[in-house]
Amino acid sequence: MEGNIIGGQDASIEEFPHVVFIYLTCNKFSWICGGSILTQSLVLTAAHCFKYCQEELDVVVFVGRAVMPQAKAARNVTLYMIHEGFDERTYRDDIALACTMEELPLGRTVRRVIIARSFSREAKLQVAGWGLVGSIHEKPDLGTGRLQSLKQSFKRKEACRQYALSPGMMCVENAITNRPSLGDSGCGLIANSIQLVGLVSFRHSGLKHIVIYMNVSHYYDWIQRSASQLICTDL
Repeated sequence: MEGNIIGGQDASIEEFPHVVFIYLTCNKFSWICGGSILTQSLVLTAAHCFKYCQEELDVVVFVGRAVMPQAKAARNVTLYMIHEGFDERTYRDDIALACTMEELPLGRTVRRVIIARSFSREAKLQVAGWGLVGSIHEKPDLGTGRLQSLKQSFKRKEACRQYALSPGMMCVENAITNRPSLGDSGCGLIANSIQLVGLVSFRHSGLKHIVIYMNVSHYYDWIQRSASQLICTDL
């Protein structure tokens, strides 16, 4: 499995003001993930973004601009909470909350998303992120520098069963050349431009067009409970 917008189009931050660019550094190694703004101090993302490091991890989130690193604001992450059931092998419960040291400056280009206990599978879906822009075999940049977006559509539940998904997972089918990819882990799947319904988790092994998302509605209670337990510095 590959934790991971290829074939997307340039997007404006006004279209996706909830998006967060997450830059993580461990020792001399760095990688990127995406996330979504829940509150002025909490970001929702994928658990596996935090699991590559066995030493001290430095995490910074950037918001408010479509082009990185020209961010409107950057905030250090003081602590994070990974779902207690997360499994690095199967990516089960691949969801986490990150807490910023200072509040995010909410406004026209920095906005919170809505989460709910349910959503319509007929909704118009989009995902946006700064991840890989071409096949890794084509020697691409490992980040576009510019926000990219892509329309998404759910596969039928019956068709998803063949992938042996864990509870809380859902599958989305893409064209081979159009899909979330490396660096898009944690990016939000948005319904009708306002509700966060999924998080990019991984691409199914051997099936480049199948992307697995964490179902945010499935984790609604965990998110609410965990958010109440996190006390961010300087709040």
